[in-house]
Amino acid sequence: MHPGVPAVVPPVRPPSGTTPCPRCAAPVRPDEKFCPACAHRLQREAPGEAGRGWGTRRSLILVGIAVAVLAGLGAAVLRPDLFRGRRRPPVERAGPVWESYITPILTVDRMKEDLIEVSRGFAFEVPIEVLPADERWREMLADLRTRFPNTTDLEAWTWYPLRVLRYEVSRGQYDEFLRDVLAHPERLPSAWQREIDRGDHADARAAVLAHVPAPWRPAPPAPPVPWVLVDADRNLPVTHVSCLEAQAFCEWASQRLGFTVRLPMAMEWVRVARAGMRNRLWPWGSEPLRYACNNLAGGTPVKPVHFRYPEPGRTGGATPEGIFSMAGNVAEWALDHDLTPLLGAVPITLLERPPTLGWKPFPPGRTTSTVLAYGGSFRRGINDCRVDVYVKYEATDSSRDDVGFRVVAVEDGE
Repeated sequence: MHPGVPAVVPPVRPPSGTTPCPRCAAPVRPDEKFCPACAHRLQREAPGEAGRGWGTRRSLILVGIAVAVLAGLGAAVLRPDLFRGRRRPPVERAGPVWESYITPILTVDRMKEDLIEVSRGFAFEVPIEVLPADERWREMLADLRTRFPNTTDLEAWTWYPLRVLRYEVSRGQYDEFLRDVLAHPERLPSAWQREIDRGDHADARAAVLAHVPAPWRPAPPAPPVPWVLVDADRNLPVTHVSCLEAQAFCEWASQRLGFTVRLPMAMEWVRVARAGMRNRLWPWGSEPLRYACNNLAGGTPVKPVHFRYPEPGRTGGATPEGIFSMAGNVAEWALDHDLTPLLGAVPITLLERPPTLGWKPFPPGRTTSTVLAYGGSFRRGINDCRVDVYVKYEATDSSRDDVGFRVVAVEDGE
């Protein structure tokens, strides 16, 4: 061996019959993987690595056992009958209770808080050709055609705020009206009192019973109650009520509430239904969404979209202002009215655009033989539920099962 040259130490060879350690090639027993030195070193570098999974499982098992024991003890304290083999005594259950689809049941007094105020807004366009050519309009129409030769329509607006009932008058509210005037004949509407004076009815009781909706009248022999109304139907919109009967309800409700309520004018109804927006053909927009309201769908055979009868007035889709069921469900009475230009003291020759039309109610004592029903119903298709579509009926016609009404509140003197 030369000086300065390191000696080469041959690796230790394990004896025959043993396995070398994969880390240091030292001999390892047949039942072990590492030599004792490497096994000790590995435990110091990653202590508990080999037994960590078993420790976690053991902890979970112990927690589960503890939870099961505590649950058993709690059940033994709270429900000892389960461990004694005895059954709990039966609980007496009350019978079915008939109540409205929507609770609470709508009453006349609730109308005060259910009146929604809407601002002035656009209602519809009126063709110039349909304006009356009488003395009131003759001079204005001549100036209009001279000043604005390309104008074919005039806009009708409501220029005042209005409070509108957010749902149709319900059967329960109309029933409340009938029972109150039946018990207090002095509160009989003036129109019904005139019928008694003409000899149409013998007394106030006969006058009230003559105006009870036909489906409410019991079949003969008559029971002790004059009419029957199921409590579950009290929130459904009232139907089989003529426009004159609806006006009688408004007269009574005005005395009950302390302020004037009436049927809406046609312009007011359309303005509320389209939320004062020109581009709305339906309360929800300009698209004919078939399933947006309770109406009659197409197809053969014809099938209703929702029901074959009205829904509660507060369940349909609402306008952006919170007014329900302005399309479909039941049609609603609206009064016709005169139109008047909103000019004031400004002559038409000084206007930069055509004048706007407003409504002018008929004077007291003057009525029309026909009335309008807006909004479509569950018996009509989606196109008949447009806000500008209406049907004319006789004012005394009370045989409609798909026509109801809603009321508006106005200030005294309006």
